[in-house]
Amino acid sequence: MNRVLDTPYVRLGGADAVRTLSDSFYQRVLSDPALLPLFADPTEDHAGRMALFLSEFLGGPTDHTRLRGGPPEMFRVHTGLRITEIQRAKWVAHMTAALDELLVPDDLRSGLLGYFEQGSRLARQTSQQPRRPKRG
Repeated sequence: MNRVLDTPYVRLGGADAVRTLSDSFYQRVLSDPALLPLFADPTEDHAGRMALFLSEFLGGPTDHTRLRGGPPEMFRVHTGLRITEIQRAKWVAHMTAALDELLVPDDLRSGLLGYFEQGSRLARQTSQQPRRPKRG
């Protein structure tokens, strides 16, 4: 099978599905009192930024790197947040619920949850470091 066409991004359903997943996820996250303190401004377009990141991370367009700086920016915004294990687990639970709402096939769901578990652990680890100023 063509590796370019067989990415998690394509299998999930492309841009529309990633945006729906991000919207569903942030609807849950921004109404969770345990997670809300992690957001300086809950009215920002967190779902839009997540959709850009997930699209690229899952093998879609590289707009997150082009527009927002890619992984270095993701690390920077998480530093200093001091994410707890409870918050990390809630994040994964909300992402799991969003995947379930999208009716993602089990094999893809399992792979995505593996990515999200690993990513959430990395975000938590990064969040324990002191905040660094934005460069440029």
